[in-house]
Amino acid sequence: MANEIRATSDTGATLYALVFNAAGEVWQLTTNTFVAYVAANIDNYDIALSEIATNSGQYRGTFDSDIAAGVYSVVLFEQAGANPVVADDERIGDTGKMIWDGSAEIELDDIEAYVDKIDDATDGLTAIKAEVEGLAGEAMRGTDSAALASVCTETRLSKLDAAVSSRSSHSASDVTGGTTVAAAESNVRGVDSDTLKTLSDQIDSADSEQRLGLSASYDGTTAKLGLWLEESGQRQTDVTSITDVEIWNAATDAQVVDLGDDTTDSANGVFYFSGAASLAYNTPYYVKATVNKGGSPYAMQAGLVRI
Repeated sequence: MANEIRATSDTGATLYALVFNAAGEVWQLTTNTFVAYVAANIDNYDIALSEIATNSGQYRGTFDSDIAAGVYSVVLFEQAGANPVVADDERIGDTGKMIWDGSAEIELDDIEAYVDKIDDATDGLTAIKAEVEGLAGEAMRGTDSAALASVCTETRLSKLDAAVSSRSSHSASDVTGGTTVAAAESNVRGVDSDTLKTLSDQIDSADSEQRLGLSASYDGTTAKLGLWLEESGQRQTDVTSITDVEIWNAATDAQVVDLGDDTTDSANGVFYFSGAASLAYNTPYYVKATVNKGGSPYAMQAGLVRI
């Protein structure tokens, strides 16, 4: 901003201003701080005013933007000699007051506008006071149940409590469009090779060094397999069936042939499979199978290479 300091005098005069704070300190231009007034340092304090036009008699100076918001005194002088000397220079008019917001002067019109807003019949303090007082007894206040009682009744709270309690039973009817609790439990306890129970059984069996035993022959057209279950190097004879037997190409992770199931109760624990297949030389394959023993299925696999 600029031209906040204003004065009227004879044309061609040399005018300057000094700015004081409430503590009586003067604004020092060389340090941009308020300091104790020392007459000998007047050259550090004076703010020059310039005549806006020849023969106008109107002078303007700039209130330093580094001065913080507040109320300040502005004293004007007409310089008598080549340099400012307060003792010799003539003081012009009364001490002025600068109401400063930190970047601009707060004019009287601004203050009046704020007062008008405070006194406004619709949005002013009186109107706000009336609205606040009007709230008594007309809105929920949280302690006297005035409005709350008509909405949150004992009957409604009882119904809410019953609804929450019924949901805690986890009945199938509580689940819409989703998996019921019973179905979820069945999935966890199920008998297929992907259930948690099966995986748990397979983890438990790891201590016994369980593996899928395999023998194979291939005549260029038909693959014949013999499969059995080994635990700690011993073939198990209590396997009831081996199912879902497939040969897969390990390099492409694609199924080559599905050899099906053998549910024959084999006394020696070996189950046999055969099917037409195209197996290349020196290509890694693997056999996937589900071994059923003691009522539990075990998803297993073993490597296979044609040499």
